[in-house]
Amino acid sequence: MRPTIITHAVCRRSRHVVCFQALLGAVTLTPFGLDAQPYPVRPVRFIVGFPPGAPVDSVARMVGERLTVKWGQPVIVENRPGAAGNIGTEAVARAEPDGHTLLFTPPPFVINPFLYPKLPFEASQFVPVTVIATFPNILVVHPQLSATSVRDLIVLAQKNPGKLNYSSPGAGTTPHLTAEMFKSMAGGLKITHVPYKGGGPQLTAMLAGEVDMMFSNPEGLLSQVRAGRL
Repeated sequence: MRPTIITHAVCRRSRHVVCFQALLGAVTLTPFGLDAQPYPVRPVRFIVGFPPGAPVDSVARMVGERLTVKWGQPVIVENRPGAAGNIGTEAVARAEPDGHTLLFTPPPFVINPFLYPKLPFEASQFVPVTVIATFPNILVVHPQLSATSVRDLIVLAQKNPGKLNYSSPGAGTTPHLTAEMFKSMAGGLKITHVPYKGGGPQLTAMLAGEVDMMFSNPEGLLSQVRAGRL
């Protein structure tokens, strides 16, 4: 089972200019609009709806560094964490639609409209730019848990319904939905969801033993696994 996290860049709709003319020197995107202009003409903001250290934040910073060199204009990563990315998305929805404020977002951007009855923005306010990266999700457990395989974990959860818990970087995030899918595929396991405000706090809680298990992408987890902390 390899659920995929897709990180997108999206921007506000604009009638005149648009977002990327080139991405990392490898992907060329054609400007749209009737009056295409040189881009960018000032610093560009990448809004990330998750805290520093989250996978999407790391990718945004790597891309921003390369584009700063490519464009000759600073690319600033601005974290607006909370509400499964909705706070950051709202900030971009309210920004001037001139292509200089971009939303760097994982799948909650398309998931949240189905989870929240009312959002302070509409998906139609945004234009997709490109898919930047894809990551698999992996399952890890805290060493204090007596499970060294997925089979062990399933058996343990079956014997202790409702006593185990798992963390996520927020309701509606890919790790949250992955864990719920895992519970369903394993026969309807009773494992409690403990949401945190981003991948950084999620991992910190996991390392501290506050939760038993988590799904996330390998970035940030493999070093902890090799060190025996997970």
